Amino acid sequence: MHRLLAATLLTSALAGCRGGSSPTESTPTPAPAGPAAAIPPTTPTTPPAPPPGAATPPAPAPSDLGQPAPRTPAAAPPARRPYAAIDPALARQLIAAGAPVFDVREPEEYAEGHLPTATNLPLGELGERLAEVTARAPDPSQPVVVYCAVGARAAKARQLLERAGYTQVINGGGYDDVR
Repeated sequence: MHRLLAATLLTSALAGCRGGSSPTESTPTPAPAGPAAAIPPTTPTTPPAPPPGAATPPAPAPSDLGQPAPRTPAAAPPARRPYAAIDPALARQLIAAGAPVFDVREPEEYAEGHLPTATNLPLGELGERLAEVTARAPDPSQPVVVYCAVGARAAKARQLLERAGYTQVINGGGYDDVR
């Protein structure tokens, strides 16, 4: 039986190469036996070509084909300090309007230069010196400005004052930003 199958396939292949016909072309080829018989024949999935001169439809997106879309490089985020909501312009405006301002740097830094209306309240002492904040800002809904050297300690001071009930604490950033 295997010889008959091999001979039939060989004859069909040779006839296809010569372009002629053979008596075996009209007879169906026997189905293979064994594991190959369980595999169904596949049909091509390519769409038919458009007629000449017709507009070519756009290629499907990779996500339409079940493939992940290619990654495009994201635009770089704007350069910013990693401290919560630093707003030197608003801080300067509020200071000019008379808002209480606290310099949360160490006394040595404060001595090297500070805003004329600033009260030195080092971050490490802020928790135990809240009475001084209350004396300068009795209304917890009024704006209060904090600053330090670059904005990191002022961000922590802002968090502490917000936990103490102040609702408008503005981080002015660093001393150079608010002067």
